[in-house]
Parts: sequence; structure tokens; C-alpha cells
Amino acid sequence: MAPKATAPQLTVSSTTADLTANGQATLTITATDGPLRWQGLLTGSPSVRLISDAGVLTAGQSTTVHLRQAEPDAAARFTSGTCGESVTGTLTLTWSSEATTGSGSTAVIVRFSPCDL
Repeated sequence: MAPKATAPQLTVSSTTADLTANGQATLTITATDGPLRWQGLLTGSPSVRLISDAGVLTAGQSTTVHLRQAEPDAAARFTSGTCGESVTGTLTLTWSSEATTGSGSTAVIVRFSPCDL
């Protein structure tokens, strides 16, 4: 009897992405156990853009996902003369494979402090 094929998985370098003082963050994603098609969706943080949002990876291949503050807005950094609260969003990465029956998703918390940007 042939061994059951393992469904491809997507691994992510971190479960959180903190935007740095330059308003950017990167994550490395890697396909394991086979080729897959991936897609990213960023929610809850309208001032952050997902630069690389979809692609295809072969088994063992990695790529970098880039997050960037859309447009720094100095006025939005301050509320009544004090720095505003940290902003949190969610990057949901989903994947699927045509080679085997398999799909999945994982979430990454995206954080930044408007005062730091």
C-alpha cells in the first residue's frame, strides 16, 4: 500500500509583524510537503498595505511578504496632544494545492504604534 500523500502546508516566520520606525515589516513564508498557491488578506488596519499578496510556491520554496504603512499621516499620530494608541490588524494567509486535497490558513497579528512612524 502506498503511503498517504501529505497535504502541502505554509509555514510563516512569525505570528506577529511589528512595523518598524520606517513603517515596514516583512515575513518569510515557505511551502512544505509540496507546491501550493497562497493568498494574503489584511484586515483591521486600513493604514497598512500588503505589498505582496498572492503567489505560487514549490515544495521548499520561500518568499517574502511585505507590509508597509500606506501613507504616514502626522495628524493621525496624535490625539489631543498625546500619541495615539497602537493599531492592530490581522494578516490572514490562506493556501491550497491542486496536487493533493489540502488547504489551510493561518493568521499573523500586525501591529504598529502611530507614534513610532
